[in-house]
Amino acid sequence: TISGPNNYSKEITFAQFTNGSYTESDLVPGEYTVTESNTTLENYQITTTYAVGSDATNVVNLTHEGATVAFTNDYNKQEGSLTVTKTWSGDHALLTEAQKNAVTFTVTGPKQKSDDENTYSTSFTYADMEGGSKTLTGLTLGEYTVTETNANYTGFTVATKYEVGAAETNKATVTDGGNATVAVTNTVTQLHGGLTITKSWTGDTANLSADYKNAIKFTITGPNSYSEEVLYSAFKDGSYTESDLVPGEYTV
Repeated sequence: TISGPNNYSKEITFAQFTNGSYTESDLVPGEYTVTESNTTLENYQITTTYAVGSDATNVVNLTHEGATVAFTNDYNKQEGSLTVTKTWSGDHALLTEAQKNAVTFTVTGPKQKSDDENTYSTSFTYADMEGGSKTLTGLTLGEYTVTETNANYTGFTVATKYEVGAAETNKATVTDGGNATVAVTNTVTQLHGGLTITKSWTGDTANLSADYKNAIKFTITGPNSYSEEVLYSAFKDGSYTESDLVPGEYTV
């Protein structure tokens, strides 16, 4: 917008410029002010500077020789990144690669553009990570939430912990030029149980010696090539319990 003497005012757009320049002719001498508007652009911070010669101003004293007002727009895109890291602790070595790779992370956050129909949402798996880490770039500023799913395994308990810095949370704020990090840790604990064997005697057992009974052997076999031999001498009141066994099928 050009404003000047005698209530002069005229609006022009950049579409009327040629090679970045526009000239308004046949103006009376005097003081003119040129202002720029409608420069707002979503997800950008825009700094506008004016110059008349070496002076930082948008006011020019027009003479018959003419004058020039120069505008410069500096665009700084407002975006950041979010890194999700994944670590395992406990009995995770007992999990298969397929089980680990199937763990899914969903990241949700603000709309990337105001006219987007939906808020931001993307998902990836542990298999998509490199070295247990994945970074999402070019994100609009704001709060993002990381949620882990598909981390439940038969025979194990899994405790999931989210951390952003020293805080236990799954929400991180993406700032301009910054990188927020959400650390996800799974503590895996293998479940254990007990197997009880009972032994009873029927028929003509009165003449069976204790040595004979105590020498009877029971072999327990189970998952992961488990094998244990137990003599009846280890039984108490006709019962024996083997504790701390991993879940699965056992044969006695």
